[in-house]
Amino acid sequence: MLVGIDIGGTKTAVMVVNGKEMSTLIRPTTTQNLVADLHALIREATNGRKIQAIGIGIPGMVNRESGTVELASNLNILEPLALGELISAEFQTPALLENDVRIASLAVHAKYGVPNIAYLSIGTGVSAGIILDGKLWRGANGMAGEVGHLTVDADGTVFEQLVAGPAIARQAVEAGLRETTASDLFRVADEGNPEAQAIVERVCGEIGRMVQWLILTYDVEKVILGGGVAQIGAPFANHIFKAIAQVRLQSQLNYKMLPDDKIAVLPQGFNAGLYGAIELARSSVQT
Repeated sequence: MLVGIDIGGTKTAVMVVNGKEMSTLIRPTTTQNLVADLHALIREATNGRKIQAIGIGIPGMVNRESGTVELASNLNILEPLALGELISAEFQTPALLENDVRIASLAVHAKYGVPNIAYLSIGTGVSAGIILDGKLWRGANGMAGEVGHLTVDADGTVFEQLVAGPAIARQAVEAGLRETTASDLFRVADEGNPEAQAIVERVCGEIGRMVQWLILTYDVEKVILGGGVAQIGAPFANHIFKAIAQVRLQSQLNYKMLPDDKIAVLPQGFNAGLYGAIELARSSVQT
């Protein structure tokens, strides 16, 4: 039996694959007792059955060799935490650790089948996974794709503070709206609410520019948008393509490099992080 875990800022999902059988369990993420809660969640999902390997996707700076994670601010993990070792020791099985978006990009790459792809995840946090020539590009410190931390103005605002789920909620509150989730905000924007429309236009405009940066920086064949915010479906996709159409008009280079068929939104219900975590676990069994 293989176990895949996708740890997010607000919820943690566990997938168990036993032959052709597959099951998923989702619980809220708790940061105060993260390790103990992960132990309990794995036990609940596996029900005492033997585990061959565990793959774990987690936000932050991950050292694959040591199985440690640090600088995961959304989980209150700042100093190195030997999560891989702690999970492995508890269940007496290999436990491999990788950044959550990097691992998700492997599943996205497999789904779309092109050798050069960027996966932009927009949820509680924002990050990208880059696949070049069919291989995950991690960078010198395993931090390639941390675009959420790019500074976007002279005040030091970073990209994540403009487009992530909590940033959308904050802007909705500041505008006096009762609808503060991304799905509700996009819905009332489509219903004609001017305050919601202004927020949606601003958020999607920033995302459109990030798509442009990814394409022009890495010259990828596709940029796939995913994460909790993107999972609201058609309302999100429609506004994103409108924003990208505006970016496309800025220059002949943008017009050539940003056709609609180069950009896609991950289908609702496809948990790339979980599928990637299972593949990470499988790689341990195969080696």
